[in-house]
Amino acid sequence: MQHNADANEGKARAKADRQGHFFARTAWIMLALVLASFPLTYFWPVISDSTQFRALRHLHGALFFVWIALYAWQAQLVAARKVARHMEIGLFGFAVSGAMVPMGWWMAQAAGLERSAKGAARPWES
Repeated sequence: MQHNADANEGKARAKADRQGHFFARTAWIMLALVLASFPLTYFWPVISDSTQFRALRHLHGALFFVWIALYAWQAQLVAARKVARHMEIGLFGFAVSGAMVPMGWWMAQAAGLERSAKGAARPWES
């Protein structure tokens, strides 16, 4: 009986390892996609000073970038079986996640007002 229990535990651990590595790889791919998505619309205008962004846009971008980077790091910690560290950092992630909702709403309102000031016919639609 003990041999079957050990075999089942080994299979469960192998499955958990595969899942952990899958989620870690997926999280890093998501981070790479985020980084690849913003060079022309954000990073290049900031570097070239061709567009003046309000501080709100920088704060919004930083907060959301911190969230996706933290997500990738957290997934990597679980895949490496460093769950205690993952849980410690998770409290910071919880705070960041809580800040994202009001920040997203605030940025959406500001963007709508900017489009309205420029005469957009439907400023609240992107």
